[in-house]
Amino acid sequence: MEYRNILLIKMSALGDVMHALPCAAALRELYPKAKITWIVHPQFSTFIPEPPIVDEVICFDKKAFSKMALRDKLREILRMRNLLREKKFDLVLDLQGLFKSAVIAWLTGCPNRYGYNDMREGSWLVSKPVHGENDHAHIVQQYLDVIRFLGSKVEEPDFPMPALTEEKKRVQEILLSSFGDIDKEKLVAIVPGAGWITKEWPIESYIDLSERLIKKDRNIVLIGGTAELDKGEKIVAALPKEKVLNLINKTNLKELAALMGNVGLCIGGDTGPVHIAAAMGTRIIALFGASSGHRAGPYGKYVTIISTDEKCAPCFKRKCPLHKNCMEKIQVAQIMQYI
Repeated sequence: MEYRNILLIKMSALGDVMHALPCAAALRELYPKAKITWIVHPQFSTFIPEPPIVDEVICFDKKAFSKMALRDKLREILRMRNLLREKKFDLVLDLQGLFKSAVIAWLTGCPNRYGYNDMREGSWLVSKPVHGENDHAHIVQQYLDVIRFLGSKVEEPDFPMPALTEEKKRVQEILLSSFGDIDKEKLVAIVPGAGWITKEWPIESYIDLSERLIKKDRNIVLIGGTAELDKGEKIVAALPKEKVLNLINKTNLKELAALMGNVGLCIGGDTGPVHIAAAMGTRIIALFGASSGHRAGPYGKYVTIISTDEKCAPCFKRKCPLHKNCMEKIQVAQIMQYI
C-alpha cells in the first residue's frame, strides 16, 4: 500500500530517539512522496532529521503536561486530538510502545497503526506489534523490522545527522586552544554520568582509567550535563590540568555531536551522549550494568560493549534492591585491553 501521510511516534529519551533515526531514513526511501511527521518531547528534538527526510515535527511537552491541573490536561488532550485528526494520517508507527505513545496513536483516529514487537503498558491494544527476524536482536534492528514489514529492503541502518558545520568549527577551535592540536586519535571523550545510578561506573574508576590513558599520551575531554558537574570536578582535580578539558554543561547537543566527531574514542555508560557518538561513527567502549548493551546499547561497527558479570544483570531497575553497585565489577583493565 502506498501511504501518503505518516506519523512516527518516538518521544523520548535521547538515546531512544537516536535509535529510531534509521527508521526515518528508511521510511523516506520507501515512500519518497509521502509527508512524514515525527512527534517528540521538545527536549529530545535536536536530531530529528530535517526535510527531505522528515517534513514536520510536532512537540508534546510531557513535563509541562504533568504540571497542569486536570481541566487544563483535558483541554490539552482535546487540542492534541484535534491537531492530529486534522493531519489525516493514513499510517501511524508507534516506536515508543508505551501508554503515552498509545494515547497519541489512538488520538489520531488512523486505522493503520503499527509498533515494534516489544510493546508494553497496553500499547499493543492500540497498535499492532510487528514481529520480524530481529525480535531478540538490537533495538535498532527491531525498529527497522517495522519498516521492513511495510516493504522496505533496508539492511544496514543509516543515521541521518545534521551537517554541524558551525559547531565543528567552534569545537575545533576549543580543542586547539586547549591541547595545541586536534589529532583525534589522541582525544578520548569520557562520559561519567548516566540517567540511573545503576548505570553509573564509579568516579574512582573513571579517574584510574583517565590516568592510564594519559600515560598512553591521550588527552581527556569530559562530557555531560548539569547532573555531572560534581563528577567532572572530581575527575579534573585528580588529573594534570593540561591533559584534561572539562566541557560538562558547556555544549549544546549539536556541539556535543560535533565534538564526538572530533575524538578518536568515547567511553561511557548507557547515556545519550554515547548514543550520539555512535551515530557520528565514533569508536566507543560502552559500559553496562542494569540495562542491556547488546539490545539497547550504542549501535555501530566500532562499538565495544563491556557488561558487568553480576548474575542478576541486566535487571532494568533504576535502584538496586540489593543495595549493590554492579557496575563496580567492571575493571579498568577490561577497558584498557581495547585501547
